Amino acid sequence: MIELSELQERILSFVMSQISKETFVDINENVRLKYSNVDEFVDASVQHIPKPRLRAQMRRYLIDDAFADSSPDPSSTIKNTTPKGEFYTELQFGRVTLSHVELTGSGRVRKALHRSRMAAKNASLEGSTIDMFDNAPLELDEMLHLVLITVHPEASSSNQGIPEAMNICVPFSDWEDYHLIVPLSLLINMYDKSSDVDDDIHDGAWPTLKTDMLEREKRKDEG
Repeated sequence: MIELSELQERILSFVMSQISKETFVDINENVRLKYSNVDEFVDASVQHIPKPRLRAQMRRYLIDDAFADSSPDPSSTIKNTTPKGEFYTELQFGRVTLSHVELTGSGRVRKALHRSRMAAKNASLEGSTIDMFDNAPLELDEMLHLVLITVHPEASSSNQGIPEAMNICVPFSDWEDYHLIVPLSLLINMYDKSSDVDDDIHDGAWPTLKTDMLEREKRKDEG
């Protein structure tokens, strides 16, 4: 049983006010389906060469494709990295943006410019100034950035057909910690208790929520 703080419950309530349950259900089902498809293809098609690298590459592209398929505007979700050479996905729902990263086991998210740019939306929650984002859009501090983390099983695991875990997080702008990290299944189940959510959780709740998250960050810094 995961114990959530009052602030974390409010963050989740705000997320639920911006993104429908159906969106998260679709993401969960689509990602798991693509995951299974990758494992079946690799097992059936690769007989001699090592499988882990191909499996990892196919997971990355097919999961992002499934993720983009859940967007209200798929054409706007596929974005180029800086410098160009790769791409990433970012969905927007009201005042929440949603992206996707992958981890293996207990690894950490690798730093990348596009991840920092997206997580910079949360910098206003921490009271820090990110000089590299001087040209960021004006609405930067009016958005909450949410991330789906798909955790892969270790290469030695005999079960490669399902993710080890699928978590939802609100990262700090430097990705050194999280304001919130919970299983995706927990968030989906919380929608069934939506009648318990305060009626004032809507766009107008964002300024207060942002202030309280900033205070939490300050207390953490002060030890």
